[in-house]
Amino acid sequence: MNDFEKEEFWKGLSRLYDNSVAERERIEALRGQLEALGGRINALTANVETLRATVEVDANNIRALAHIAEIHERRLTGLEGGNA
Repeated sequence: MNDFEKEEFWKGLSRLYDNSVAERERIEALRGQLEALGGRINALTANVETLRATVEVDANNIRALAHIAEIHERRLTGLEGGNA
């Protein structure tokens, strides 16, 4: 190998190393973004569970109010018909 070939070899090796380091940095940045995304997904999952529980409570309250309204409707119908 002559001096020119040696120099080109080392330049090429240096470029490969630099590219490898840059790729490693990009991978680390992506790993950090992925971890942050995982944290956001966990927070959203917790929020959805809280909302689901709240909706369930609200649905039960609405059913209870509908039942009360039915009872009052029957009572008023009985009063209006004279069957109190």
